[in-house]
Amino acid sequence: MINNMRRILSTFLLFMILFTIGCQSSGPSVLKDQLPSHIPKNQTSSVVPLMTSMSKDKSITSSLGSGVILDKHHLITARHVVHTDEDVDWLDSDLADKVALYTFRQCEKGKDHLHINAQEYEIVGGENIPKEIEGCISCRAILWDWAVVKTDTPNWNPDDAVTIHKPALNPEWRVTSGTILYCAGYSPAFSELSLMELWSEPADSGELNTVVENDESFASSPSKMHTFFKGGPYIVAGDAIETPPQVGHVQRYSFSTPNNYPEIKGHSGGGVFILNEETNQLELIGIISGIADISAIEKGHWKGSFLGIPLNFEISTDVEIRSNRYVPIGHILTTWDPDNN
Repeated sequence: MINNMRRILSTFLLFMILFTIGCQSSGPSVLKDQLPSHIPKNQTSSVVPLMTSMSKDKSITSSLGSGVILDKHHLITARHVVHTDEDVDWLDSDLADKVALYTFRQCEKGKDHLHINAQEYEIVGGENIPKEIEGCISCRAILWDWAVVKTDTPNWNPDDAVTIHKPALNPEWRVTSGTILYCAGYSPAFSELSLMELWSEPADSGELNTVVENDESFASSPSKMHTFFKGGPYIVAGDAIETPPQVGHVQRYSFSTPNNYPEIKGHSGGGVFILNEETNQLELIGIISGIADISAIEKGHWKGSFLGIPLNFEISTDVEIRSNRYVPIGHILTTWDPDNN
């Protein structure tokens, strides 16, 4: 009798778990901005869209990324964003001295257009990647995926320079697991249109953009991508993940989001922020670099009843989550010597 009851309860519990899993959504096709309503949008104005262009075989391709305003003359971004040799992986190439970038900012006089600047930026910060790498290549690569670019003629307002979380200046500092982190950038995952559609379709409204290229100024018609830039940056939020160091590995820095989210390509080089609850201010702790889908154990409780018998089970389930990896700002500013730049 007891064994039959256990068998019935086990079957019932399994049915409920499978039923719950079967009811889960396949995930959104378009992400919504996840900036909490109590945090002002201008707290993320330090994050700007970047575009690089590459020419090969008489054709030109462009790549979309994000960057963070460090001060009047410097931006921080991901190294793979300023890597322009499509024949060689960024891990296998030396850091270039200069990179051609397009930067975008909204008109500060209240007009409905963008100021677009196209120029070469000097790359003044980055790491020398060893030719022979010991241990885990992928997790070490995360710490190398950053670069600092410099210009004497910035296209941004220095008042928008990012606020850095003071504890994060220590390269040994760790975010408490479960802390909500906010990642800001310009991924087309936040648009119903594809990257090509955003660039090719004309904007529904808006004035002509002002473009400065090779010291020449001219006007250009806005596309829906420019409208998309005006609404950004866009926030995806997730819980900090604790990943203890292992032999041959380095500490990983990441936060989790559901693995059924669309990929946030275009956020690369954008800022990862923590909320300072004393000041209600978002403060930078790192630069987003890449993603990976990983397995994790999710624990929870199931409460209910069967034939009037109250039930309370602890459930451990293997789940797939998305690990959004970032380079900690403490590592960047410890490795890079800003006093020499």
